[in-house]
Amino acid sequence: VCELLPALELIVGAKVDMKDTLSYFEAYSRSMVGVIPSKELATDEVGERNGVWLQYRNQFPQSFHEKLLQQVAGSKVLERVLANKETIQRSARKSVHLKVIDLTVSGVLRSGCNSTCQTSVVVVGAGIVGSSVALNLARRGINVTVLDREDSKGLGITTPASWAWINANNKSPQQYQWLNQLGMRSWRKDPVIRDLPNWNGALVQYKRSPPFLGGYAREGPLSIDRLQNLEPQSNFSFSDGPVYFFADEGYVNPAEAVCSMRRAAQYLGVRFRFGQNISALIRNDNGTIVGVQSNDNIAIPADVVIVAAGCGSSAPALGGLPLTHCPGQIAFVTPSPSSSTHSLKRILVDTVRESHVLQRLDGTLVAGGGFLEIGGMPSSSKVTIETSDERSHGLLHAASQLAPSPLKGAAFLHSAAAVRPMPQDGFPAIGYIEPGLYIAVTHSGVTLSSVLGSLVSAEISDGLDLDILRPFRPTRLFGRQRQHHVSH
Repeated sequence: VCELLPALELIVGAKVDMKDTLSYFEAYSRSMVGVIPSKELATDEVGERNGVWLQYRNQFPQSFHEKLLQQVAGSKVLERVLANKETIQRSARKSVHLKVIDLTVSGVLRSGCNSTCQTSVVVVGAGIVGSSVALNLARRGINVTVLDREDSKGLGITTPASWAWINANNKSPQQYQWLNQLGMRSWRKDPVIRDLPNWNGALVQYKRSPPFLGGYAREGPLSIDRLQNLEPQSNFSFSDGPVYFFADEGYVNPAEAVCSMRRAAQYLGVRFRFGQNISALIRNDNGTIVGVQSNDNIAIPADVVIVAAGCGSSAPALGGLPLTHCPGQIAFVTPSPSSSTHSLKRILVDTVRESHVLQRLDGTLVAGGGFLEIGGMPSSSKVTIETSDERSHGLLHAASQLAPSPLKGAAFLHSAAAVRPMPQDGFPAIGYIEPGLYIAVTHSGVTLSSVLGSLVSAEISDGLDLDILRPFRPTRLFGRQRQHHVSH
């Protein structure tokens, strides 16, 4: 730690106290009771871990660090890290503290940008991601206009049909798990939304035990007695596979969350305009995007256009983000008065039978079906609200196998169906696809909305290319020509 402390001070841009640093390391280690470190994972990600420090070895010699790495990982791994030609100059880096979620992140200053180069932004999409981005931009003093094709009572396309499970459950690779864990943490930190989630924990059944990554609290496989203690109303079939408990997970009513974000954003001056279809991006004589044109031929200027339109982000007028397709549906029911003593305490997820159910604080039971990680493409993007259909009752039948007592005699209210916004390779698409056009599209939008709002706003307002978002750049989904365009 003594050897790395000067490099740490350079990275965070401030003086670091040795005692505080050691206390943080100890607290971090103790927060992961029972977690077994993975040498294989650490070796695979050595460039992203040890490499962060070793890039400063010319300024701050790290002989002890290099010796330890050689002893633990081997000479070839050390040589691979030291041979990495990528260097980040001190003058090109900047750290920023995201006060609202109490997170410090660092990145590279984008060429030609400074902290005052972006003063006005148009956000396309007023769902949970778009509303979070708008709120956090306004917190940084940016003038923001949000455009959405739904009416003022709408909550976006996908948000109303979201099961709204806040989790980082079995998400890999490690960078994606970390981002989701920061998403969970952000929900607990942001004063606008921190009182909305119910952190009641989730019981999840798998066909076989997954290769869990480290650093995420779990308990299991559970015994029958332990499972019944955690949730007496659950009815998992142990012959289908092991069940695990994830105590840190929860859910939120997405409508409440979006409305809270919008109110806070409007208080800070954000303008929401509904019933707006974007017909074109406006470009100046140099071809740089400088705004959007709506369906009523009104031009809205902006330094940056942020596309957070979910499934609509694949539209050519919005950049044509490649998405994949998988619809999702949830059904809402009100429990029978006779089942008041059989309320669910936990979130129940059966990945084998692809069924999941939770009970909101107002008593409403929400049942869903389908693989929770996959979805998205515009061909069926419109939410449909039904009062009765075979598919909805199929969802309820599957859920009643999982939680029979709470659902006995329950009255069907309605269902909501939508296609989930999922970039083509399954991971978030966050960043510029060309100068002036920024994409913010992801599945797990509920989990990630808060942290992405903070991170995206920091990139836009401070002209940064944040390290934490580098694996999720949307240019990976396009050809070399667009990648070259962004790099310049």
